[in-house]
Amino acid sequence: MADKFQKNVPLDSDGDLDTDAQSLYYINGAPSVEQELRVRLNTIEGEDPFHPEFGLPIFEMAGAPEAVVAREIRVELRRDDRVAAVPEIDIERPQGSRSADIDVTVQLVDGEPIAITTTLPDGTGLQAE
Repeated sequence: MADKFQKNVPLDSDGDLDTDAQSLYYINGAPSVEQELRVRLNTIEGEDPFHPEFGLPIFEMAGAPEAVVAREIRVELRRDDRVAAVPEIDIERPQGSRSADIDVTVQLVDGEPIAITTTLPDGTGLQAE
């Protein structure tokens, strides 16, 4: 299982290389998986031409009920073979916003829980009529 938890360079909250450190460093284990899952949630399906199914189907999720948005998040996270379960998803759609803030709890296959907080891309916050 150790080979499933790869090393990564850390990204800042904007998804850019973390340049606060004086030298390049790596993260591994649960923090690395958390970062990879956050990138997965912030990628629009089809955005990566080499992995067209990677990411969330944002256009289909726009205006959808919270149950549909939660299902799509759960399906996308479970595509990662290091994820055993996604027991909790909290979605907040701020009034007047086109985005949705989410808090997700993920159970890894090694039993470790991780928490992911992120803002989904524009369109997911639109309220269904």
